[in-house]
Order: sequence, then C-alpha cells, then structure tokens
Amino acid sequence: MLNASGEARWYERDLVVGQPVEVRLTVTNRERKTVGYLLTISGGGAAVDPLPVFTVENGETWTGQIRYVATTEGERLPIRFELWRQDRPDDTTPYRVVELRVNAERPTPASAEAPRRTIPPVG
Repeated sequence: MLNASGEARWYERDLVVGQPVEVRLTVTNRERKTVGYLLTISGGGAAVDPLPVFTVENGETWTGQIRYVATTEGERLPIRFELWRQDRPDDTTPYRVVELRVNAERPTPASAEAPRRTIPPVG
C-alpha cells in the first residue's frame, strides 16, 4: 500500500466520515501459478467504487487505486484491506490483510468544502 507520493508510509490518517480518500495497492504473485484475487474493505471503512477482481500471473504485479471512506467517527479506527484468493472459496479468513489506523471526524461545513489528496494515476 502506497501513499499519494508513491511511498509505503505516511498514508492519510486524519479523515472526514464519508469523504473519499485514495490509496494505491500493489499485489505481487509469488504463488508459482496464476491466481485470481478479490479485494474487500472492512472495519471502519467502505469502498467508494466497486472493488476489483483481478488475476495475476506468477511473478507479475497488479497495482490499482482504491477509493474508500471512513464510515464512522473515532480515533485509531481500523480500516482493513483484505485480499482473498479466488481458488480458495471456502476460506473464512482473508489470504492477506493490510490494516490502516485512522482518525475520522464528523463532517463540518468547512471539511465538506476541503479537497482531499489523491494519488497520481498509475502508468
């Protein structure tokens, strides 16, 4: 997971409930076979756009921008980005998880007008 500068740190931690934020996710397949993946978001967040289902060849990398929102206010809210393998439909726990801890506040007139940072397009 990368921030708006393409770094694996310093993601946006102070959010406004319901206001979209973007992160860039990268998945590299080291399974020695082609694998299909499904991405979900849980905890105190939800996806803004439909989340991708994608296939990655062995040794290849998929990168995508994900827009999400905090769904509730609070401090150190967990927002979980869960990666599921499509070849394991009976799994009850995600294959991989990245958890962000964010602070989310209730929208105010000033926060509704403030633009949020986004990640430059990939490629």
